[in-house]
Parts: sequence; C-alpha cells; structure tokens
Amino acid sequence: MAEAPGETWAETEEKITMILKEKLQLQHKVEVKRAQRVGKPREGDKPRPVVIKLLRYKDRDAILQCAKSLKGTRISSMKTTQTLSEGKGKN
Repeated sequence: MAEAPGETWAETEEKITMILKEKLQLQHKVEVKRAQRVGKPREGDKPRPVVIKLLRYKDRDAILQCAKSLKGTRISSMKTTQTLSEGKGKN
C-alpha cells in the first residue's frame, strides 16, 4: 500500500478502510480501531508495513478469508497475531 509523505494515522486508516471495501469486497462495515505504519519512513519507493487493530474478532477472520484474492499484489502479505486483553486468560 503506497505511503504518502507525512501520512497521518487517520489517512492510513482511511486507506485500509478503502482496501477492505473495494479490494476485498467485504459486504459489511469493518470497524478499524486503529491503523498505523510501523517504523521510520523509508527512502525510495518501499512503503512501511501497516498494523491494524480491529474492533471485532470475526472481522479479522472475514479479512483473512478474502485476502486470498490479493495474491500477487503489493498488498498481498498479510500476517495475523492474536492478543489477549487484560484480564482474559487469567485464573
């Protein structure tokens, strides 16, 4: 996903929302809690990776199912991690 010089987190979130809607053709609205670029801006044409945090777990599953359609594009590399919020998983 291309990166504009001085891109804000709001602009990154907007780009992610557009990709989810137009490229993945998700039928429902995915609520992005946060989207941000990782690391310092790079020289040249190589954009920084984007980390997104979703409001709902089921949205993550839907995105990963549809992500297969992005194979061979510049936005094809999707990795996922699951984190537990505080209090979960504790006895």
